[in-house]
Amino acid sequence: SDPLRLYIAGDSDAGNLGPPLQRELEDTGLVKSHLFYKVSSGLSRPDFFDWPSQLTRDVAKYNPDVVVVTFGGNDAQDLLIDGQSRPVDSPQWKAEYAGRVGKVMDYLSSDGRTLVWVGIPNAKDESTRARMDILQQVTKAEADKRPQVVYVDVWNIFVGRSGGYADYITDPRDGNGKLVRASDGFHLNQTGAEILALTVAEKVKADMRTRGAAV
Repeated sequence: SDPLRLYIAGDSDAGNLGPPLQRELEDTGLVKSHLFYKVSSGLSRPDFFDWPSQLTRDVAKYNPDVVVVTFGGNDAQDLLIDGQSRPVDSPQWKAEYAGRVGKVMDYLSSDGRTLVWVGIPNAKDESTRARMDILQQVTKAEADKRPQVVYVDVWNIFVGRSGGYADYITDPRDGNGKLVRASDGFHLNQTGAEILALTVAEKVKADMRTRGAAV
């Protein structure tokens, strides 16, 4: 009679993850969810899409108990800081992006909400992977400072035996190796998104149990 209110948001990765995550959790009969995503968006370009404002509106609208977000696929780009373009590997970029991530984390995990922050997978292209690695390290460091934030390390879920990029991983649902990447060498395909949804759903279910749900 009082289902968990779940809000899922982010970039195109959220668009891939959201539907299988919604199915997985709503099948319990204990969750009511809402999904909003914006392709090619992130925290690096508020001039293109203002995520803090969108999140504020949606939190007020849906009053979620749990929020699942994922950003980063579009964020490993130079930032304009104090009138200068700063590259991803610069200390200025790391400090600025950490600040943006931290503010979003603090807001979404306030007022009794649980925040599940879903990280990014690695990339096939070496230079892109290097930038993405910096971004995911900065994001994870911010999550580690905040015990109320649950971080899902996607990078290490979708790696090969050597720890590098992998197109195929073992599907835990049946033990078979399957293609989990899209042709762009970064995004997850439908199978990959379904596998990731299992991990994220377990994080949400763990929170539900602390709230008294038998799930």
